[in-house]
Amino acid sequence: MSLCVFLTATADDRHPKHAAPVSATAIRERLHRISGLQKLAVHLPDTAKADDPFIAAERPPTCAMQLYFGGIEVLEAALAKDGALQSLLDPRSFPSLVDCDWTLQAMLTRRFSVPGLSPQSPPPHVDGREKCTYLVAYEGPADDENAWHDHYIRHHSPLLAQLPGVREIEIYTRIDYRSSLPVKRVNHMQRNKAVFDSQPDLTQALASPVRHRLREDFLSLPAFSGASPHYPMRTFEYRIA
Repeated sequence: MSLCVFLTATADDRHPKHAAPVSATAIRERLHRISGLQKLAVHLPDTAKADDPFIAAERPPTCAMQLYFGGIEVLEAALAKDGALQSLLDPRSFPSLVDCDWTLQAMLTRRFSVPGLSPQSPPPHVDGREKCTYLVAYEGPADDENAWHDHYIRHHSPLLAQLPGVREIEIYTRIDYRSSLPVKRVNHMQRNKAVFDSQPDLTQALASPVRHRLREDFLSLPAFSGASPHYPMRTFEYRIA
């Protein structure tokens, strides 16, 4: 089982920013000693347009982090009052994240295979190499969340895996967990991401017929409400253990 902590920092427009840009390397250096942390993904805004034919561009978060753990005990230890993630919120640690609004959610990770990329031959991994991620959240709720998840996992995930150039597909569903981090907890119904080698690869995928089939399937999902933001992000991934 793989669990994932989402920590997201969004700039407050009331506070003008003059600090240096967020450094993925600096975040990795701050967090890589967390006990039980297996992988870290740092997502930063992509200034290039993704040109999704169905979704208007939205203001992305300043920084979104994914921290992967192998069990609930180590995940909750990192979120404890004296846990390693407390230092991330110290304004002296990352001045560029001062005055950001933070949100937290821990979720179950569901990985899906991509045709042509077997578990024995995954995409080549280079720590810190920039990739492009389409980062998605469905806030919910759905009228029938079991039916909603069943449809999405059965029908939508195979379509995501058909996007040209896609390298990784992950879907995240809610769990219960304990945390002492002084940030807002959100309870999104589901999140997912599709990872590409570059922003042009994402743009090509969004212009493909598969994107239109994904839209058709989206419109057939069981009834739900809430926002569903889609953010193209520059991603830097680090394997810790």
